[in-house]
Amino acid sequence: METLENGRATPVWAFESRIHRTAYGGSAMLLALPFVAFGGYLSLAGFGYLPLLGTAHAPLWVIGAVGVTFALAGAILLGYAVRGLSARRRVAELQRRHAAQPWLRDYPWDPQGIEDQPAGGWVRLLGLTAVVAALAVPFNWWAFASGEGTWMVRIAAAGMDLVVLVSALAFLYRLAAALKFGRSRLSFSRFPFSPGDVLSVGLSPNRFPNLDVTLRFVEEWFETRGHGRHRRVTLRSAQRWQARQRISPHRRDPEVAIRFQLPDNASWTTRLTADPGIAYWELLVEAQGPGIDYRARFPLPVYPRGHDRVAVPRRARPLSGRRLAAYRFELGLPLAVAALLGLAWYYAPQTLLRAGAAAATVWDGARLWMALEAVPGVYPDVMRLSTGPDGRVWVLSKYGLTRHASGDEQEVLLDRRRYRAQFGDKFNAWSTLYVDGIDQAWIGGWYGELFRYANGSWWRLSERGAPLAGRIRTIARRQDAVYMGGADGLWRWRPVHGLDRVEGLPPGNVGALLAMADGGLLVAVGGDIFRYAGDRVEPLATLGPGTRSIDAMRWTASGRLLVGTSDGLVELSPGGEVLRRGLQGIRIAAVEPHADRIWAGTWGDGLYLGKGTSWRRVAAGALSGDRVSGFAVDAQGGTWIGLYGGGLLHADSVERLTADDD
Repeated sequence: METLENGRATPVWAFESRIHRTAYGGSAMLLALPFVAFGGYLSLAGFGYLPLLGTAHAPLWVIGAVGVTFALAGAILLGYAVRGLSARRRVAELQRRHAAQPWLRDYPWDPQGIEDQPAGGWVRLLGLTAVVAALAVPFNWWAFASGEGTWMVRIAAAGMDLVVLVSALAFLYRLAAALKFGRSRLSFSRFPFSPGDVLSVGLSPNRFPNLDVTLRFVEEWFETRGHGRHRRVTLRSAQRWQARQRISPHRRDPEVAIRFQLPDNASWTTRLTADPGIAYWELLVEAQGPGIDYRARFPLPVYPRGHDRVAVPRRARPLSGRRLAAYRFELGLPLAVAALLGLAWYYAPQTLLRAGAAAATVWDGARLWMALEAVPGVYPDVMRLSTGPDGRVWVLSKYGLTRHASGDEQEVLLDRRRYRAQFGDKFNAWSTLYVDGIDQAWIGGWYGELFRYANGSWWRLSERGAPLAGRIRTIARRQDAVYMGGADGLWRWRPVHGLDRVEGLPPGNVGALLAMADGGLLVAVGGDIFRYAGDRVEPLATLGPGTRSIDAMRWTASGRLLVGTSDGLVELSPGGEVLRRGLQGIRIAAVEPHADRIWAGTWGDGLYLGKGTSWRRVAAGALSGDRVSGFAVDAQGGTWIGLYGGGLLHADSVERLTADDD
């Protein structure tokens, strides 16, 4: 885009476009709707409200950000289209009613004058900032978190971040200017003006000792170049004429009198209805001083001669406003905000506390996002994490098993290709993992398959649906037997006997198993916990009617039992007595005690960190979909977080996630 001033090039920032008022119509709406629909779907799917079709090659929150970009861009274009269609309908009605008065059918003029629209500038900048910020999210993930960003990608992402920062600062400046100066009004001495007339107008309120006033004539149009796929439509503009003057009004004048001689060029008239372009006269008024500067733009009704003028009614009373003391607004605004916060704290302290907690959660999520890195090569649907005896972390995804010594060292133990090469049939999804040695593990499948891994070799111990008919949800080892629990009850595998069902438990879904130090086994069925020792089944604890399922059980260093349920986290004594509850109403999918803290991964509410009796959410906005399926710490103190739908995340130190928790 370029601007010409009397034939000379000048910066495009000299004016803001007005063609968008009526330039867009039905074609723009048809173009915008697919963007809104596709972006809305990606946003809802990325943030966990709808299932995502196909395979995600990035964390779901990144996909959600891409969807927000599409949806916002489409919504802005749709807004322009609706505005354009509405303006065209108004123009058509005005043309019917005012056939002999072109100024009344071109723009909804008020013969008395016109007010500026200070909200328009900061609203447009807010939309631009939101679109660019949403677009910057996937680029930043690619550059800094995916592990695949080259230095060129990082430079591009940093440049985009700079654009976001500049746009956000410009938005805040425009908003502050609108709050500081409010509305301004330009009154007309006659209506309309014509080429060769003396432009005489009055600006109110009169509160500036000096004003810089610019009168200019601008043309805007869309230019099409190329054909087919190479067709490009570009907004062009040209500033044909301008004149400037500095005015120092008397303090007692109700209005600032502004006078210009319009050039006697019959073709330089206002045409604000875009067909195919527009042309307009406008008055730019600026005042510089301490703090935020004043700037207002007013279109002017300059139309051809040869028609009757409209009698200007008695002028409306000028807007009043006191002279602005230096920095009064800039210093008064934070004081006013502080006073409002004080009143809010006095009358509604809990509301402020909740708002502060929400802001702290967002900040904590951003800090965690910076500390975590996405681990490439892991299928997005992570099911289980487990730390082996040698400190390496085993990661079971829906379609693969990997082992990690650090963030960069990864060993693929099984994937779809290797599965088909060894077993020769269709790969079925996996659901749970149990590691019982340095190089030994057991894997359970969604359809009842049981696998054994040892020293680089694989064995399949049960086929799909035979004998286990449902998903294996949990595996544990007790003495010489391995136990599997799921929708088909509790089963065990022994080297000589193979698979057989464990009797004595009530019917229901076995959600979690945990070995006991005395050789017994804890079995969670629905909301109840049983102790299985020898061949006897004894009830240990009933967690209440609100607990529909139990998904995780872990021992603490002090010998207490942590139970993750559909209704929060419950801490039990070894005898089954309920000691305390936390995170009620939240489904806990993974529990991991570490040092004096407890990590709780939830299904849809992110990651929580507990210390003593207090809990805080440490993963707001940083974990895709907030469905945490596992948490582990490796031998070097690195932190691993598994997400269902968001892949695997790694931080080089658990202290980076708990730095502000002490």
